[in-house]
Amino acid sequence: MTQQPIFLMVAGLSPQIVTETLYAFHQVSPGSLEGAELHLITTQEGAHRAELTLLTGANARLPRLIADYGLPEIRFSTHHLHVIPDCHGRPLDDIRTPDDNAAAANFITRMVRDVTSRPGTALHVSLAGGRKTMGFYIGYALSLYGREQDTLSHVLVSERFESHPEFFYPTPQSQVIYTRDGKPLDTHRAEVTLASIPFVRLRDELPEEALVQQLSFSDAVALLNAATRPPQLTVSLSDPLLWCNGIAVTLEPMEWMLYLWFVHRCQQRAEPLAPPVEGYPDHELADEMLNIIRHYDLDDRVSPRSLTALEGGLELGPLRTRRSTLHRKLKQRLGRRLAEPFMIDNVRYQGHSGWALTLQPEQITLNHHE
Repeated sequence: MTQQPIFLMVAGLSPQIVTETLYAFHQVSPGSLEGAELHLITTQEGAHRAELTLLTGANARLPRLIADYGLPEIRFSTHHLHVIPDCHGRPLDDIRTPDDNAAAANFITRMVRDVTSRPGTALHVSLAGGRKTMGFYIGYALSLYGREQDTLSHVLVSERFESHPEFFYPTPQSQVIYTRDGKPLDTHRAEVTLASIPFVRLRDELPEEALVQQLSFSDAVALLNAATRPPQLTVSLSDPLLWCNGIAVTLEPMEWMLYLWFVHRCQQRAEPLAPPVEGYPDHELADEMLNIIRHYDLDDRVSPRSLTALEGGLELGPLRTRRSTLHRKLKQRLGRRLAEPFMIDNVRYQGHSGWALTLQPEQITLNHHE
């Protein structure tokens, strides 16, 4: 199935990046623009310039590029000009302050995340326009959220034509423009080259929640950075909460108590727990879990029905289901990579298999007051 190409670019006061990039893609692969949609992230002044030079009037460069090279129609209108808002939601004229930079980072990240959430699309991001910080943010955002089919590129323009306000793409016929010192340049002789840029795809390292939530740029980076640190676990004894490398994970009470049981076993350096045999309730293990509930004075957190069920023995089915649900919540909140050290693993011990936390006791803290 053919994927719809979506072009996402950043621009400051030089909207030429749009036509240069589209021209370069057409030269490399003439069919790459079929059904294309274009989005431009810019400032308020940048949007004004893009509208005047690319879209409106008899001299609008995008329709001319399409006509000159017989390109397919490209979805691009004023609705596809996205002006970066400041921290108060007002359109930015320029990116000057740290707050402006943070607003730009969050807006660009949100745009990349939203586009990559659209099935049946291939995102093509260009680094060529805008301030250097804008280029950095859009490239890093693609690294965070980019899929296998998404690409990153830059366009290289002949030195004399680069940043020339009247140059938008190499024309099929001779057309003369002039440098600031009056020297003539023929746009037909200009060269625009597409440079593909490889990038590291980190999407699979992000939690599932990060792919749908409105995470800021810094929060998304913090999630990935947390996965690079040695694992540290804090378990609340007053609420069903864990903190895995500083990131909170909320559990249901019985999931929390199950986890606390394995934390206790880990701190006691107990052997991996052999789960009950299918179809045979294990009273010894049930007593061990009941002792954990009483040891930490958590009786009021357990429903009478659950206590009654435990008194009848611990069964494999409910235990396995609760463990699977707990693991799913860890991966949703932390991502696969960060979640792994905090899971109740199936491990081998003296020729037998059992369940255990593989953390070291010194990596675990019990928090008695929240």
